[in-house]
Amino acid sequence: MAFLFFGAAAWRPWRPPEAGKPWRFDWVDSMQVTINGKAREAGEGVSIAGLLRELGLDTRFAAVALNGEVVRRADHPAVMVKEGDRIEIVHAVSGGA
Repeated sequence: MAFLFFGAAAWRPWRPPEAGKPWRFDWVDSMQVTINGKAREAGEGVSIAGLLRELGLDTRFAAVALNGEVVRRADHPAVMVKEGDRIEIVHAVSGGA
């Protein structure tokens, strides 16, 4: 088990992710948000970019609207998600026949 110091918080344990799962700190408090019409939990204090990574999406190919307003890709790291936010994500995929 490893310990990390996170700001003014006390030392807290964390576990590495299971194989194939994105990194996520278990002790982070969660909040309820709506993503593409479905209620989900997200880590408290997460940015749009962090949320996309948490969902396993490539940030280069995702368009995001937060509470009905499009968020520029350059702003994804700076825009923080808050409790109750409505987030719409469109993610480009390739393939087809």
